[in-house]
Amino acid sequence: MPYTTTTRAQLRQLLQQRYESSPFWTEIDANLALNQALRTWNLLTSYWRRRIVVGNVPNDPLVPVPGTLAQQTAVTWQGKNMTGVSVAEIQMLTPDWWQARAGADGHPSRPLFWAPVGLNLLAIYPASPVVGSLEVDGVRSTPVLTDDSDFVNIGSEEIDTLTGYALHVCALKAGASFLDRTKPYLEQFVKAAVERNALIKMSRWYTSFQKEGYAWSLVPDAPTTGQPADVPPGGGGL
Repeated sequence: MPYTTTTRAQLRQLLQQRYESSPFWTEIDANLALNQALRTWNLLTSYWRRRIVVGNVPNDPLVPVPGTLAQQTAVTWQGKNMTGVSVAEIQMLTPDWWQARAGADGHPSRPLFWAPVGLNLLAIYPASPVVGSLEVDGVRSTPVLTDDSDFVNIGSEEIDTLTGYALHVCALKAGASFLDRTKPYLEQFVKAAVERNALIKMSRWYTSFQKEGYAWSLVPDAPTTGQPADVPPGGGGL
């Protein structure tokens, strides 16, 4: 699937093309809906990823991580794999892990385990008495488009999915019946996310989504003209 660079202005134009008449939303509404689509897509699929290299402070088990990562997913020490666990699991493994030093008092010769402590902090066991490098893989913060010239790099097929979801978000202000007509775009969006992240199927949210569908807004219908264009064939059901 080819990747393309698309600006906010272009995304807003593509959003308009999905509606057959004059839009009932403002540019501000469209911009907010598009950014929500990007954030939700990254939340469900971990789409934007990156690897960063950070250094440790000797004998310190805590390692700060730059804020560009929203979640850490894998860590290596000097190119050697480490096992991801929780701080509670490290505590169960060795109660004195906080004071543990690599190669001393029976502890492993290098950092073997890592655990997330916060969005911008991770713990390693055992701490290294020397400076080394850790390669941290993770989910990058979602690109936020604040200007019409801001752009996002994304697969061409996903653009259609994202603009469809953004139209569904815009429909929240139009009332329940119009929101119902954009439901196929929501279903198409969720289906595409599941294809990228099969773990979604294991969530209680996904089970509820399949059984009960979307909890529609009870806001009275607002007068609108036109209707969504090019609804996916067959309603886009999962």
